[in-house]
Amino acid sequence: MAENLVISVSRSIVTLSALVIFGNLLEQSHGQWWFPTAPTTTSPSSNSTNPTNSSTNIPPSASFTTPPVMSPSFSFPINPAGSNTSSTATPSTSIGFPTSPYASSSPPTTPTTSTTLIVMSNSFGFGPLTIYTSVQAAIDAVPENNTGLVTIEILSGTYTEKVSIPSNKPYITLQGTGRTTTIITYNDTANSTNSTFRSATFSVWANNFTARNLTFQNSAPHAVAGETGAQAVALLIGGDMAAFYGCGFLSSQDTICDDAGRHYFRDCYVEGNIDIIWGNGQSLYEYCEVKSTADNSSGCITAQGRASDDETTGFIFVGGSITGTGYNLLGRAYGLYSRVLFIDTYMDNIINPQGWSDWPTTVTMYNSSSRRLLDNSTIRHEYYGEYGNTGPGASLTYRVNWMHNLTEAEAANFSSLTFIDGLSWLASET
Repeated sequence: MAENLVISVSRSIVTLSALVIFGNLLEQSHGQWWFPTAPTTTSPSSNSTNPTNSSTNIPPSASFTTPPVMSPSFSFPINPAGSNTSSTATPSTSIGFPTSPYASSSPPTTPTTSTTLIVMSNSFGFGPLTIYTSVQAAIDAVPENNTGLVTIEILSGTYTEKVSIPSNKPYITLQGTGRTTTIITYNDTANSTNSTFRSATFSVWANNFTARNLTFQNSAPHAVAGETGAQAVALLIGGDMAAFYGCGFLSSQDTICDDAGRHYFRDCYVEGNIDIIWGNGQSLYEYCEVKSTADNSSGCITAQGRASDDETTGFIFVGGSITGTGYNLLGRAYGLYSRVLFIDTYMDNIINPQGWSDWPTTVTMYNSSSRRLLDNSTIRHEYYGEYGNTGPGASLTYRVNWMHNLTEAEAANFSSLTFIDGLSWLASET
C-alpha cells in the first residue's frame, strides 16, 4: 500500500492551484455528513401518559451469570507525562447534576489562527509543500499549547497506526469523508500492551477535540466473555469538551473508554460485545446506534465508573438504538455511584430482562481500594434509569427493583445539553 501522506497548508492558501484536483474530495469532507435524518429536538417523549418503556412482556430468566473480564481499576495512572487532564477535580455537591468542575475551561471566543492539514492514503507530489507520513505526524506538527483551531482533513483510506493527542495540543478537529471510507485502525490488546488503556488505537488527552465522519477501530480478535487480556479499546477520550459527529467506533471488548471530561456524541455507530462504553466521563450520546456482537449468554452495553455522589459524571443515551445479538445488560456498576440513563431509545430483543447489575455484589470479591466496590452499606448508590424506550427489549416488567423509572421532568432534565454544559462549548452546528 502506498505510504500515507499529510500535506500542511494554511487556511489562507488551501485554494492554491496545487490542490484543485482534490476539490471534489475536500467538498465531501467539509459536508455535514454526520447530520442525517435524526429528530431536531433533544427532549424526551412527552405524549405518553405513562413514563415507562413500552413493549411486549419478556419472560423472566436467569441473572447475568457469565461476567466478562474486568477492565483495570480506575486508579491506574492514565494520563501521560505532562498531561494536565484530571478526573479528580472537586465538583459541587448539588443534587442531580451539579456544576461541572470543568465548567470554567471554555475555549477562546476568537481563536488566534486557523490551520488545515490534509491527509491522503496515496502518494502525490506537491512541490514545496510540507509532507508528513502519518496522521500522528500531522498531530505532532501542531505547536504545543496551541491556541488556534487546527483541522486535519483525512481523505478516503484506511490508516493503520496508533494515534495519540497529548494534553498540550488542544483545538484539533479531525474531518473524514465518511465513517465507511475514512478509517483509523490498529490491533493492540491489554495482553499486547500490558494495559487496557494502552491498547487504544486512538487516544485523546487534549481539550476541545472534535471528530467528524470517520471510524476509529481496534481490529484485535473478537473477545469472548471470560477471556483474559482481550480488552481492545478503539477510542480513549480523556480530554474535556470533546465532540464526535457521524463517527464509527469498532471493537469487541471495551470499545470506547469514555474516561474523563465532558463529551458529546451525535449520530454515531458503536460496535462491541463486553462493556462497550466504559469509564467515568460526563457524556451525552444523541441518536447513536449501539450494536452488540455478544453471544447468546453474555454482553454488556455500559460500565460507568462514577465514584461518589459529588461527581457530575454519567452516560446519557437519548433517541438512539441498541441492536445486534446476545443477552445484554444495559449497564453494570464500574463505580459505587455508577450513573447511566436510556431515554427514548429503541431496544431490540437482546436485552437481559433484569437490565442492570451492581457487579460486584459484595466487598469481599476485590481489594477495598477498588472503585468498583460496593461498600458495607445495604443502600444502593447506583443511578440507573429509563424513560420512553421502545422495542421488545424495553419492557420494565422484570427490571431490577432498584432501577429508576424516570419521570418526564427527570428525563427532560438529563437529556438536555445542560448535563454536559454543552451550550457553553459546543459548536453552533449541534
